[in-house]
Amino acid sequence: DMRSPLVSVMGFVAELGYLRDESFALWGKADSASSRRPALEQDFEEAFRYIENGAKKMGRLLDVLSALASHRRRVLVVAAVELGALVNTAAETIADLPAGALQVQAALPTLETDKAALLELFRHILDNAVRYRRAEMAPAVSVTHETSEDRVVVRLQDNGRGIAAADRARAFRPFVRLAPLAEPREGVGLTHARSIARRLGGELSLESSDAPGTIVRLELPRAAPSSFPSLGA
Repeated sequence: DMRSPLVSVMGFVAELGYLRDESFALWGKADSASSRRPALEQDFEEAFRYIENGAKKMGRLLDVLSALASHRRRVLVVAAVELGALVNTAAETIADLPAGALQVQAALPTLETDKAALLELFRHILDNAVRYRRAEMAPAVSVTHETSEDRVVVRLQDNGRGIAAADRARAFRPFVRLAPLAEPREGVGLTHARSIARRLGGELSLESSDAPGTIVRLELPRAAPSSFPSLGA
């Protein structure tokens, strides 16, 4: 995926070279130049558009890799985190998630974990719920949980397009998008979210449901592990 925009850029740079040579040749022949000018302008515009789009995609990929590297280097800080307040804060940062769209079914517990990392994790999940919503309905997310002595399992169920069982493993692969979006995205949200969950001593997975949408299952320890693994694990 990272090489494809570069190949596109290089291919259309070569195409521009051919167009340039043809233009110079035609400009020496006034009669031919006037009849070919509209087609040449269209070809130039198309080539420049592909180059621009390829360069923008390369920039987005580099931004993603830079952000992932930054998270990997960051030292995690353990503190008491009120899970309910954190989920609500994450929802407030998602611009297209309507007020009242997040429904927490019961009071969530307090965990010992890294607040910033967990906030980022929930933001990825809620952002996906908005971006992969159904066109005919407003996005909504229901949050439920269950606890044991040392673990908590949080389930976030949205009313979006859903993910087929055959695609659930692929959904966590980097740079994979399972459905088209109106705006460019690089397909690392769930990948990053799972990496954060694992670094916090937990796990992130997808579950099946008879209802429309996707269920994201997040399992976390109630107390922070003695040491955190690398974010790239």
